[in-house]
Amino acid sequence: MNEEEYTNAKKYALRRIAMRSQSSGRMREAILKKNISDEVTDQILKEFTQSGYLNDAEFAKRLIEREAARCRGPHWIKHKLIAQGIDRSTAEHFLDKYYPRDLQIERAKELRLKKKVINNAHFSKILYKNGFDYDIINI
Repeated sequence: MNEEEYTNAKKYALRRIAMRSQSSGRMREAILKKNISDEVTDQILKEFTQSGYLNDAEFAKRLIEREAARCRGPHWIKHKLIAQGIDRSTAEHFLDKYYPRDLQIERAKELRLKKKVINNAHFSKILYKNGFDYDIINI
């Protein structure tokens, strides 16, 4: 392992973490774009995960909570998690854990009040656009 490459990559990764929290997948992509070797990238990700700088579970939980508070549905949130470097099965697991069906129903009702929608057909389109499941749309 090249010591200079490792030091530069670690500094870069620390700057990224200081700016905002991110998933290990997104961090991996960013480090590799800097032409850092896989060996160095893996070592940095391992160190950051062990030290708590990278925590995909906490990252996913915060993103789900933030987007659920904005009345986003599970499909929209899953797409966002995947775009942020969380793999599909992990995203689905965290959605099941942190965004249960009763909370989805509550958020859909909040969205109806927020949008002041009376027409059910129009509201169904709004829910669909915001990523809610068909069974939530039809409640």
